[in-house]
Amino acid sequence: MLLKKNSFTLIETAVSLLVFLITLGLISTISTVLKTNTYYANSINFYTMMIQLEDPKKEFEFIKNENNQTFLKKDEQVYILKMAGNKIILTTEDGGTMPLLNGVSTASFNNDRIIVSWPNGEENEARILLKKTE
Repeated sequence: MLLKKNSFTLIETAVSLLVFLITLGLISTISTVLKTNTYYANSINFYTMMIQLEDPKKEFEFIKNENNQTFLKKDEQVYILKMAGNKIILTTEDGGTMPLLNGVSTASFNNDRIIVSWPNGEENEARILLKKTE
C-alpha cells in the first residue's frame, strides 16, 4: 500500500531555504549599492552647481553675504544665491529664478563658502572662487 505524501521532503525544504538566503543576500547588496550611488549623486550635483557658478563665461563677481544669501554681480545685474524650500536657487531682484540644486536639507552661505547638508546627513562644503567687487 502506498502512503499519501502531505508534507515537504528534507531536500525541498533545503532548496527553499537556499533560494531564500540567495534572495536576502541580493537585496542586501542592492541596498548598499543604492546608498553609495545616492552619496555620489549628491556630491556630483553639488560640484556641478559650483562649476555653474564659477563658469568663466558667466563672469559672476562676489558682492556680499547677507541674511544667509550670497549676492553676485554680472555686468550691472545683481543675482542672489539662496535657499528656497529644499532647493538652492539663483534669482534676480526682478524675480527670475534658476534652480541649481534640489533635495537639500540646509544651506549656509558664509563669506565665500557654501555648506550644504542633505537629508541623509551628508554634508558638502566648498569655497566659491569668484572675483570680488571693489
